Amino acid sequence: MDARGTFSDPEIDAGKNAFPDGMASGTSARMPSLESSAMREPLRILADDTGGRAILNSNSFTDAFQQAIDETSSYYLLAWRPDTEEQRSGKSRIRVSVKDHPDFRVRLRRNYYAHADTSKSGKAAKITSAKAATETPEAALLTTLGALYPRQTIPTALSVGYMNSADQGLVLSASMQIDRADLGLASENAGKSEIDVIGAAIDDRGLIVPFKQVLTVVSDPSLQNQPVVWHQRLRLLPGLYQVRVALRERSSGHTGGAQQWIEVPDFSRGTFGMSSLFLAERKVEAADAKLSASPQPIGVDVDHRFSRTSVLRFQTYVYNAAHSPTPPAIEIQVRVLLNNRALMTLANARVPTDTTKDLTRLPYWSELALNTLPLGRYVL
Repeated sequence: MDARGTFSDPEIDAGKNAFPDGMASGTSARMPSLESSAMREPLRILADDTGGRAILNSNSFTDAFQQAIDETSSYYLLAWRPDTEEQRSGKSRIRVSVKDHPDFRVRLRRNYYAHADTSKSGKAAKITSAKAATETPEAALLTTLGALYPRQTIPTALSVGYMNSADQGLVLSASMQIDRADLGLASENAGKSEIDVIGAAIDDRGLIVPFKQVLTVVSDPSLQNQPVVWHQRLRLLPGLYQVRVALRERSSGHTGGAQQWIEVPDFSRGTFGMSSLFLAERKVEAADAKLSASPQPIGVDVDHRFSRTSVLRFQTYVYNAAHSPTPPAIEIQVRVLLNNRALMTLANARVPTDTTKDLTRLPYWSELALNTLPLGRYVL
């Protein structure tokens, strides 16, 4: 981005024109134009080579940023296998076009980075092996926790939400999930797997709220298809947080991590608002196709992947509603969006006030059948 905004020649404005014969006449006329082009060219080249957009000669930064974000929010992930040694060495440039559409422009990275092959270097291999051998379990956990991108040797899912409880105040609820198949439970001697877990919630001021856990997963064939889910609650102040979690299986040394952003509002001033939405999946048999009339206990869904034959349950809490002298009258509208377009809108529902004595914290839950929705990624 060229932060100077719109660029114009100071010799030309509404009240003055030093070049009546045109900007192409004379050396002085061409100098400002060449200078501005030379300063912008690196930005343009960088944007083209990385698949981005160069914001040049514009004072409307908000619109330009929005356009760039809209373009990169939907993308295609392409895989390509090099055919020749020259291509495998990373020296070739990549070009992508849309067949039969020469008018379409494809933005992509023009180059790629090939990892150096350290297997041919005995010295490098020895250094790597020595480093791995001396790395302690605590160091491996901290390295995974601080990684720029989450490590997925053990794929880890993380879901975070906030609540304002009467006894603890603002609470961050973190739910984590891994699959049993990714653990070392397949061997005959593996009766259980012990997993070290560390995590932290880091706000925009640098405040760190850490936690530490040890999981014991018992080998049970009847639970092989059920994921391992565990939870953690943290008391914290209002603010913008990045929640990070890292885990390490003791037997194999395999690690995994996840991270998620969340903004926690301030309810201490009596502001009317809601908690996060907490989601769960209820499996429905053919004879039980109707929605449940009363809530049966089910676990929180962490990875937010649901079967179309199931029912989505969601729960939230409404805070600081006016209730004097009569109970508050609150309506909730539920919409399901796909690409910012509402595919489903439920009738407004009244939040019940007879389920709790604390009218400043009203719980609300409902269910939504998923069998009418096509496959896709939705916003509730």
